[in-house]
Amino acid sequence: MEMTNNNWYAMSDAALLKAMCSFIKHHRLEQNKTQALLAEEAGINTIAFVKI
Repeated sequence: MEMTNNNWYAMSDAALLKAMCSFIKHHRLEQNKTQALLAEEAGINTIAFVKI
């Protein structure tokens, strides 16, 4: 997944969130990591981890 020259300032909060979630999901899957493993490595409680 390649990031394009998005105008980050012009994007809505929802659009920014979607772009960030897509980026994280893409790179998580490239590393063959589960959401639970990523949350654990990040020190985030998996209960609070939003599934993307």
